[in-house]
Amino acid sequence: MEQNADFLLREVQRVTNFLSKLIHNICSLNEYNIEDSIKETDDFIKENWNFSFQEITTLSDTALLSKLENIPEIHIEKFVGLLNELLKHSKQTAIKKEYNWHEIARKGSVILVELEKNTTVFSLQRNQLKTALEGYRLQ
Repeated sequence: MEQNADFLLREVQRVTNFLSKLIHNICSLNEYNIEDSIKETDDFIKENWNFSFQEITTLSDTALLSKLENIPEIHIEKFVGLLNELLKHSKQTAIKKEYNWHEIARKGSVILVELEKNTTVFSLQRNQLKTALEGYRLQ
């Protein structure tokens, strides 16, 4: 039983580290390498969570939240942070035409609202992310 718990903890840490690395990489992007990073991120979420950026825009809010049900909260929060960084950098490229970034920003907000419903602790980081995502929806 202890081995299973250790394995799960290692897997959670592995995914957390990878998401943190993606966020770090995206923060240092320029308009010439963002497309590769978006593809890498899209491949990661397809492989690990069975949905893509395109699906995020077409899934209903309920269906998206259902897909996120079994993902640890820390991964969901980092994923929304990743969406925020991609949105921040996508403004400068033609990649914006390929994805409905306004809808991705809206879904990011929906995810954060759902996370807030399930916790009693206020998170300044989540609040800042939600504000940033709502700003992208208005652009």
